[in-house]
Amino acid sequence: MKKKNWKSVFFAVAALSLSLPAQALEPDTVIVVDNPKSVVVTDNGSVTMVEIQGSKNDPELNYRYTVEPDSVSAHEIPVNIPFLIKPAAGNKVTGEVSALRGLYGGAVFRTSGPSVMGTSWEAGMNHVIGYGYRRRRAEFSVGVGFGIKTLMVGDGHIAVKEGDCLGLVPAPEGACSVESRVNSWAIHVPVAYTQRFYKSWGFQLAVVANFNFYTTASMSYKLGDITYSRKINGLHQRLLTPDVMLTIGSAGNLGVYVRWSPVKMFERRFGPVTNTISCGLSVGF
Repeated sequence: MKKKNWKSVFFAVAALSLSLPAQALEPDTVIVVDNPKSVVVTDNGSVTMVEIQGSKNDPELNYRYTVEPDSVSAHEIPVNIPFLIKPAAGNKVTGEVSALRGLYGGAVFRTSGPSVMGTSWEAGMNHVIGYGYRRRRAEFSVGVGFGIKTLMVGDGHIAVKEGDCLGLVPAPEGACSVESRVNSWAIHVPVAYTQRFYKSWGFQLAVVANFNFYTTASMSYKLGDITYSRKINGLHQRLLTPDVMLTIGSAGNLGVYVRWSPVKMFERRFGPVTNTISCGLSVGF
């Protein structure tokens, strides 16, 4: 933008009005120039620059002023949805609202507990919505998600409720088609650090707080032509259990994760004392 024969130029006001949100403080005047020969204002989206050449009192004047915003207003915060929007890059610290990240699914293995607990499974999403700060290739983030963990009972055993306790006992003699499992639903709150090494390739280390809000058990078997089944509610699971989760792969795309659950699902006197480790695939971590 060029304009000649201005009586006076309060160019700091113009520069700041282009670069800062409406909620910013009123700018100060930096310099006043009478009858400049030329004024050029350049705005590339992140930096605003004003150049003035020549004036009534100083024909040799050559003045340059730049303004960079020091904050990002709420309506300028980018939203990052994997596969749809490329995350911002650069040296500055940027904030991102993220959604639909960390879809996972994998196998669950018992590390301690009753031997009748077989290979199980889990699935969920760590970030239904979250927020993160990024600088270059590093990111700190926190989110809210959900998931289910299903512990399979095998070796001809079934889950039964004995008073307030959940026990695992052999199925009746002669029973066939024996099936039993324990399902636990949780709200996930992961706090994660993500580091990229090359382009999108890197790792993520997270501590996940699991708020276990609904746990049930079920069993079924056949004796002759009769099928017996039962669903068990009112189990005394721990309200809060933490996990440690490591994911390696292409951040924002596909990765392989390992999750360690060091805290037992039930209070010691109310159910099986079981610790697990799981591994599987994570999409958009």
